[in-house]
Amino acid sequence: MDLIEQANRHVVNLFNSPTLADCKQAVDFFVNLRHYRLVLPNIEQSLRLMFSLIWSVDKSICEAITQAFVKIYFDVGPTIPAAYLNKKKTEDLHSFICFPL
Repeated sequence: MDLIEQANRHVVNLFNSPTLADCKQAVDFFVNLRHYRLVLPNIEQSLRLMFSLIWSVDKSICEAITQAFVKIYFDVGPTIPAAYLNKKKTEDLHSFICFPL
């Protein structure tokens, strides 16, 4: 657990990376932490910082943040069949949240 806490501090810095892949990997890191229900001292602060990237000019970062939000807060359990998930609704949510500048 100590290793993950140390990684948390370094991964947060990747949100400001000029490399798109670094930012997306940092987002995936926090999505996975929440998926496994790991509790870290600064996780909520890190998530708030991550979600502030929704205002990014880069559309792919905005999409990654939207998908991360859905995965973290609207986690669909295995009891709901995939047939009920509508990709169109996710796209509509994304277009609503990520309006063009």
